[in-house]
Amino acid sequence: MNIGVAQASLRLGGNTTSQVFGDAAVVALIDAAMEGRVGDVNRLAAQGVNVDEVGSDGTTPLIWALNARNAKGVEALLKAGANPNLVSEKLGGLSAMALLAGGNSLELLELILRYGGDAKGTGLKRSMKPLDRAAREGRLQNVMLIVAAGADVNDHDEYGKSAAIAAAALANFEVIAWLLEHGYTYDLRKLAISVEVRQVPPDSEAQRWKNTVIDMLKVRGVKFPAFIKKTS
Repeated sequence: MNIGVAQASLRLGGNTTSQVFGDAAVVALIDAAMEGRVGDVNRLAAQGVNVDEVGSDGTTPLIWALNARNAKGVEALLKAGANPNLVSEKLGGLSAMALLAGGNSLELLELILRYGGDAKGTGLKRSMKPLDRAAREGRLQNVMLIVAAGADVNDHDEYGKSAAIAAAALANFEVIAWLLEHGYTYDLRKLAISVEVRQVPPDSEAQRWKNTVIDMLKVRGVKFPAFIKKTS
């Protein structure tokens, strides 16, 4: 599922709402949210329809509305109590917040943060942390929003994975430069190795940002070459 390419539709993952949700009232709620019919969303929620109902495929009404890119419908669900941090195990631990973090809708990301989206991704596995997802996808504006909302640029797991390392994996060096400028200090040698070994076209914008990051790391005391092959 990719919010970056999703379009308004009555289908998600090849399924219709009625195929995924057995409760006709939930289907009506989702359809109303996807079409931005705020009054109907409010009415159904007031009648007790579960705004956090989980379908057979792991999706929720909020995820359907996000997929439709309907900000009015999304906000109506959030106002009615939909949880932007609800984790779906059937979707690999994805939440609505995590979904938006890696997508290209700043409007929806700002909206979900305003209604309680957890920028820190508390309790989420590493690959679903909002900052990591934004960094890995090279969404610099998302990174800025998520950090401004409270995410720690130095957050990492026991394996040393972090947002900067995630960005390096897909050569998103501009994101790394921003993270360094905004306080990233965790295991800079590990980051340097990740940056150094990532190959990009020599005359590309990515290479220019890679050079910038290497210069920034040198200023911070990292020696290059950072990756040294062991000789037998």
